[in-house]
Amino acid sequence: MAEADVYGQYSFTESSAVEATAPQAAPLTRPAGLCARSSRGPVRQGVRRYVVSITLWTPPARSMVSSPAGTRLAAATVGDEAAPPVFEGDSMYVPSDGPKDRFVPPPGAMPRLHLIDYQGGLRPCEDSTGLLVGPTDRRLHLAGLHVTNVRGEKYYSDAARNADLRPGRRLRLVREPDNPHDPFAVAVYPEQGEGPVGYVNKQKARSWSKLIADGAQLSAVSLRGTGPGTTCDAVAVLAAEPRVVDHLLSPRPASFPVPVFLRTR
Repeated sequence: MAEADVYGQYSFTESSAVEATAPQAAPLTRPAGLCARSSRGPVRQGVRRYVVSITLWTPPARSMVSSPAGTRLAAATVGDEAAPPVFEGDSMYVPSDGPKDRFVPPPGAMPRLHLIDYQGGLRPCEDSTGLLVGPTDRRLHLAGLHVTNVRGEKYYSDAARNADLRPGRRLRLVREPDNPHDPFAVAVYPEQGEGPVGYVNKQKARSWSKLIADGAQLSAVSLRGTGPGTTCDAVAVLAAEPRVVDHLLSPRPASFPVPVFLRTR
């Protein structure tokens, strides 16, 4: 069994020794009365022996290492803490159990993320690793990035069908404090055209509504949706400061690591 590199864990190697098929020499003559056992126990013919060795693998700093488990990505520095490398064979996504401030940029800087095409929509991709960021990752909120699925698009199907909701299209968020069903309701409108096409998920509407009420300038962009004239079954929205949305939508520099899902194994 070949050895596989596992970050911060033990790896095991197995080797085997098979008895040769050549004729055996005549057994030695033992003095009478001695037991036919050695310190290693009874000697049996044709026995396969396994040797297990335990080694602790220490990854080199910020390097690319090839192994049977996949290509290990160089560590991404987050603040003063380095994020652990991730194997391509394990996941295409940033681990959800890492530092809470992983996506929080330094003061005055932009989040180290860009939106890229993925399975017909847009998905955040980490600049330093090429790993995707799940839209439900709660750490996005700490970085000022708010993501939600739009609700009620089927009820507002006519408006949704006429609107341009394709990924990357700008959207408008409108508070509805007089909404009889929810005073924190936030309606989603296309940049141009009639609406609404739906509402921000009720579980997130309260925080979004408060941000807007407190004067936060939120720009919204579609992560998933359809073009005009097409029935729209699902819409996903990302909202952030206008300059942050502009950054996220800007082309991802070619010098950054290739997104993991595009790499050949």
